[in-house]
Amino acid sequence: MSDTEQSQSTPRRPGPGNEAPPGILITRVRGYNLFNTVFFGGRRRRFATALAAESGASRGDHVLDIGCGP
Repeated sequence: MSDTEQSQSTPRRPGPGNEAPPGILITRVRGYNLFNTVFFGGRRRRFATALAAESGASRGDHVLDIGCGP
């Protein structure tokens, strides 16, 4: 098991110098996709289309997507 796999599977415990991060961090692709399916209830594509329209981006524009999924 690599260091990355081990660190993902070993839960961090709160304590001095090892504070738990705020919120939830989904580190597995299957978990992320399941969360999105449940959260958006099958409306993910419609949401993404509306978000792109609101951004003002048009066909041919370059867009950088940082930290938004696997």
